[in-house]
Amino acid sequence: MSSQSQPSSPGPPPASKRGFSEVLENLRSSQKKNKKSKTLDPYVTAGKHLCRGIDPFMDVSTIFYFALAKASLEAGDESQKVVLDTLDKSTQDSYYSTYQKITAVIPNFVQRLTEFEDFPDELEMLISKACHGIKKASLAVRQNDTSHLKEKVIKYLLPDPGRAVEPSIGTTTVKADRGFSHRVTALLLCPARFVADLENDYHGYVNFSLSAVFSSHLLLTSTISKIHDGRIPVIAEDYPNFLFSKFNKDDIEEGLLRGFLLVRVYKHIFTGPSSAFKTATTRKINKRRDNAALSKLTQVTPITIAYAAIQASGSFQPRENWSENDGEFSMVAFFKVIVNMFAQDSEWATETLRWWNMQIFGVQHSPPIPTETDQNNAPPTLQDTLAAQRKAKADQQANANAISASDS
Repeated sequence: MSSQSQPSSPGPPPASKRGFSEVLENLRSSQKKNKKSKTLDPYVTAGKHLCRGIDPFMDVSTIFYFALAKASLEAGDESQKVVLDTLDKSTQDSYYSTYQKITAVIPNFVQRLTEFEDFPDELEMLISKACHGIKKASLAVRQNDTSHLKEKVIKYLLPDPGRAVEPSIGTTTVKADRGFSHRVTALLLCPARFVADLENDYHGYVNFSLSAVFSSHLLLTSTISKIHDGRIPVIAEDYPNFLFSKFNKDDIEEGLLRGFLLVRVYKHIFTGPSSAFKTATTRKINKRRDNAALSKLTQVTPITIAYAAIQASGSFQPRENWSENDGEFSMVAFFKVIVNMFAQDSEWATETLRWWNMQIFGVQHSPPIPTETDQNNAPPTLQDTLAAQRKAKADQQANANAISASDS
């Protein structure tokens, strides 16, 4: 066969040729003219929903290049095995699951990647621009949620919305007047197992102020003083009090993730500020401004609960700007801790999601429970205690079943 009869690099499938050509041309022209390509707008639009529904801290580039390496290995490129072998199975599973979630909300993205296999330079450019668009949109969403919540969260801080926060916190007050510097926000942020001690301190010192902690010898033994000087570490694994409707140290699952503030913040973000104090049956859906409707979110998920939790925590931290770390408290760890609460397909997980769906959407269905493996941290934290309590309940049920079987 002559060289003239041999085809050049294979082209895209006929049905998608026009779309492929448009993307290819826009990539090349945007590179030459250094201008934004409208063809890539869908990736930016999709990125706006990824922050709230998948993972606000994900490294999109790492996820995409992992997926490409995995696909190349499956196609016979053994050189990619060295790259993938640096990641354990749990990490690979997590990356691939995230990749599938991302591509599911970006129209034709997987098809585009396949079409560009024979255009490596343009493929690299496509991934780079897509990642940049997603990252930029995700960051903008997170910052926008944080900014809007900072103005409104003062109204959400007390169980009774009709009561005023004392000492008062204005919407223009700097965030340095929040956090552990204010008794109301301190009680919400405090690790739940120390809240009773903190409340006793406040009741014992009517004229409590932060400066008094450091000027009075009597207050040096107070809980707030121990928090400020690090004797009581504030970490993600010791769940903050605002996660609970009421904390029960003997049964941590009771009231966990049912705190009034968490529910209000969730509604603020996903169904609008006007719905924060309304029930699911009385709120009106605004499809133009309702983030749940815009994202086609019809069920509460562990990820959306975790996102609301990190936004709630960040809204009354003392830092002026968003930070992934506040002292020893890691927002990344906090997000994972909450998602991992649902890792076991337990009765608590099912009932908690059912309860949440009633609060937000007025329905009782609950989505499938994710299967991520829970991560242990150094004891003693509430996470460790919760795991022990769950095991004790399971053992008790197993013993009861064994006794019942032997009696029959």
